[in-house]
Amino acid sequence: MRAAFLRGLFDAEATIAHHAVMFYSASKQLVTQVKHLLSYWGIRARIHEYEQNEQRMWEGRSIRAGIHYKLCINAKDVLLFAEYIGFACPQKRLKLKTLAEKQMAGIDAMRSKYILDDNWRERFSHVAGHTRLYSYYRKETHTLSQQQLRSLSDKTTATLDDQQYIYEVLDRRFLVSQIKSITPVEEDVQVYDFGVAEHHNYIVDGILSHNSMGEFEKYIARSFYFWMVRFLRTKYNNVQIVFISHHTEAKEVTEEEFFHKGESGGTQVSSAYELALQIIKERYNPNDWNIYPFHFSDGDNLPWDNDRCVQLVNKLMEQCNIFGYGEIREGHYRSPSTLMSAYNKISDKKFIPVTISDKKEVYPALRKFFAQRDPVPGR
Repeated sequence: MRAAFLRGLFDAEATIAHHAVMFYSASKQLVTQVKHLLSYWGIRARIHEYEQNEQRMWEGRSIRAGIHYKLCINAKDVLLFAEYIGFACPQKRLKLKTLAEKQMAGIDAMRSKYILDDNWRERFSHVAGHTRLYSYYRKETHTLSQQQLRSLSDKTTATLDDQQYIYEVLDRRFLVSQIKSITPVEEDVQVYDFGVAEHHNYIVDGILSHNSMGEFEKYIARSFYFWMVRFLRTKYNNVQIVFISHHTEAKEVTEEEFFHKGESGGTQVSSAYELALQIIKERYNPNDWNIYPFHFSDGDNLPWDNDRCVQLVNKLMEQCNIFGYGEIREGHYRSPSTLMSAYNKISDKKFIPVTISDKKEVYPALRKFFAQRDPVPGR
């Protein structure tokens, strides 16, 4: 019923431009209600207000002067509109089909743009000169669509490595795009941090989002580090502690910053391990120091970063007495994270994993990390 109503309304009052489906009305209430109806199918639309300076004729009808409203549907929402609403008018139906194909081609190209490595032009330079796609490899031109990638893999000059890389790209389900800039907003606004049980992930408008570490996880991590710092400074005379904080990037912070400020945003654990290795190389020779890295996490990490983390943990254990990893899971029935699952493959006895689901488990975790692991004398 909803779709039939909108189909008739758009047949009468809408037009199709080269980039969008546009619905016009002098009634703000009608345009707003149409936008609300479209959201039933997840179709996004934007409303623009404009002024008609003088009366004019449009498709045999008189359009009076005054304030009018234009509702625009574009990009991927055109595809949803074509699937669920469409037009009964044959001419408009044909135009919509053409527009949908154009939008799909654009989305296809954008998808490839964001999932290819930055050096993709250089990677395929030996193939480009022998294909009709040569112009696509020049800088400042648009990127390859998935169909063009498939055609590349079929070229005789494509190596097995090229084909494997292309197949891996085409099999990816998530598109990764790097943030280019962040602009602070100098105003007081109310923001919300969603807490999603277990995985802490949710999808908004087709984008995979991740909430920050919850209050319970922050409390447990800070409690552990607080008692660990007190224990080390009480038992040993010459103790130097380095604090590393990270989200998608890691940085060394002061003790005050570590305990009172928290990073938020996406999580790329490997960045912290890379920084730890760099600090050890520059300041703490393993021949002179007993080194104990401890990392606490809620287990959330970019999935393609887990293998890199395992490699870096193994490198750290080559230079350290032990490596302690603590994973905080609120509730005893929460399943292990993908990061912990990756770490379960580590067989080195220097790797000490613990899980904490309750405040009472902080002290047993400390005992497990430090039990019978005395430092080497003279360091």
